[in-house]
Amino acid sequence: MAPHHAFKSPDKNNELLQESRSTQYFILPLLHLHQHMKFLKGIGKSKKLW
Repeated sequence: MAPHHAFKSPDKNNELLQESRSTQYFILPLLHLHQHMKFLKGIGKSKKLW
């Protein structure tokens, strides 16, 4: 039973890895966009102050 489990475990890990990778690809651009919007808003505010 133990050797069988050892063989099955990497597959599960690989699945999890791929899942987290796809969520990373989805979330990172969103975070990037969010920061970009903040940056643009910051520029807009500084221009208003001028």
